[in-house]
Amino acid sequence: LSMKNIKNAVFALGIFDGVHRGHQKILHGVSEEAKTLRGTACVYTFDPHPIRILSPETLFSLIQTPEQKKRALEAEGIQVCVVEPFTKELSKLLE
Repeated sequence: LSMKNIKNAVFALGIFDGVHRGHQKILHGVSEEAKTLRGTACVYTFDPHPIRILSPETLFSLIQTPEQKKRALEAEGIQVCVVEPFTKELSKLLE
């Protein structure tokens, strides 16, 4: 599915390092709104996790693997997942 072919996109933006109850509620809202608009439920996320780039000395483990995350997002009705490579340069844009 090309981004050009997506109609009435409804996006959630976030790391979604583990699709827990709070994330599930947000994603459910995105999915429901997309249905209302006859659109596409989308997520815009990042890989690697920003802490790995901004603070590599920090001991940190992911809650879910990328494959588990993908399945969890799909289970919540997300149709398109855009994964942006997280870099130091990108972090400066997000300040």
